[in-house]
Amino acid sequence: MAEGILKHKLEHTLGGRDRFCVTSAGLSAFDGSPASDEAIRVMKEKGIDIGSHRAKSVSREMVNDADLILVMTLTHKRTVLDRFPEAQGKVFTLKEYVSKDLSLDEITAELSELQERIERKKQSFSQMYGNRLEELNRRRAALREQLRETEREIEELHQRFDSCIDDEQESISMLEDKLHRLDIVDPFGGDVAAYRRTLAEIESSLDSLVAMLAADKQA
Repeated sequence: MAEGILKHKLEHTLGGRDRFCVTSAGLSAFDGSPASDEAIRVMKEKGIDIGSHRAKSVSREMVNDADLILVMTLTHKRTVLDRFPEAQGKVFTLKEYVSKDLSLDEITAELSELQERIERKKQSFSQMYGNRLEELNRRRAALREQLRETEREIEELHQRFDSCIDDEQESISMLEDKLHRLDIVDPFGGDVAAYRRTLAEIESSLDSLVAMLAADKQA
């Protein structure tokens, strides 16, 4: 896209683009592949047709022939310089090259100074509090081990208690099973067999009810 836009602007702003040789290449491009449909679409919205564009990989010959190499990101710049160290001094990000406020060298120098200041403060802090930090780290490790031992002991006591109430738990399970026998299961959502089982339970219980009522009447 950058190649298409620059050629278009040179042609319409500087009275022609023949004075400049503009080309583009990719660091991981597939040679001969066309521009993406999205790129073609957004460029067409600008009145620029890049439908005939075909990708090509950057080569040492291209780098050596170029007076200026503009890339999109700092990662691209580092990659170009790693592959072609001879390009030092003519590779810039597009924004770096055109910006009056952003100087990569100045930013890099400032970052380096800040990192050095952090390192100096780190060393000073370590001299003042290093021993105390080591002591606290040892104490924390000991407390963590103590906590693990405490949790293990608590778990063992819980297991011991569970063993003590095995008989009671078994009796509770048996009684709960008896309670469940007092229920007639709602067959809703089940198959026909479930409805038949429920019907049989209802009928059996109602037979008992009728028998009880008959006995009361005779009495």
